[in-house]
Amino acid sequence: AWVLPYGILIILLGITYAKFLWRLPRQIFYLFMVAALLFITGAVIMESISAMHHEKYGVNNLGYYIIYTMEELLEMSGSITFCYALLYYLNIKSEKVLLRF
Repeated sequence: AWVLPYGILIILLGITYAKFLWRLPRQIFYLFMVAALLFITGAVIMESISAMHHEKYGVNNLGYYIIYTMEELLEMSGSITFCYALLYYLNIKSEKVLLRF
């Protein structure tokens, strides 16, 4: 039920940030797009497949565990790729980065 409203929100966000994204260096732009594709595939597509499988077969079966694992794997891969892209961009733009904890 949440897929359609969030799908529309994702499209609107993409349109809103298009100008910003186009101004990024090409390699960073491509990394952002890969990260978004991975995350959205996990969050929207695999979530939808998971919900359909859950309704038909329940949750205590190997098929559901595989779908659920793929969903989480795609979402985490997207997040990691996005973090990598941000750190790579920071490395390109900065000579030195100092972190204090």
